[in-house]
Amino acid sequence: MKTWEFSLIVDGPKLDIESDEMLDALASVCDDQPLVGRTDGLQEVTFARQATTLEDAVATALADLGALAGLTVTGIRDESFISATDIANRSQRSLDETLHLIARGQDGVAFPSPVSSHSHPARLWYAPEVSRWFAEHVGEQLHDPNAESFAAMSRRLAALSNTAGRTEPSFTGDSYARPSLTRTQGC
Repeated sequence: MKTWEFSLIVDGPKLDIESDEMLDALASVCDDQPLVGRTDGLQEVTFARQATTLEDAVATALADLGALAGLTVTGIRDESFISATDIANRSQRSLDETLHLIARGQDGVAFPSPVSSHSHPARLWYAPEVSRWFAEHVGEQLHDPNAESFAAMSRRLAALSNTAGRTEPSFTGDSYARPSLTRTQGC
């Protein structure tokens, strides 16, 4: 099984995803420890779920969140982190070329900062941020093996959201702001 990292964008009347009541409610329905927070003004619950497919991982998260009153899922965001080796593979570069690009940037524009520290043995980067940087500064699209799964899931959530009479956009995959998250307690 694979661990899928994703955020479900949530909304609801008077919803405060970081309130003590909501944290307690999440703790009562979740088998794992999702994070909660806000990114670009959107409230989200971030999961790292083990499943064979993204669809299975999201289905279990939706079932958990479905048990909470006053909360509607409106979208999904890829929250994966990637290593220098992953970046090399996705950009079809050697690891040496990739490390040079990470160290020097492109045309005077610094490469995104890693999420983990220099002292941590495995430096990791926020995948959507790296993809955006490559598109804007190198003019290349990184190969993302999960992109089609996230796009399909986004379309399904959009259809569900529109069926419920909602008109907000349901996919925030092009937003790469790092989330501000709070770990739920006891989940």
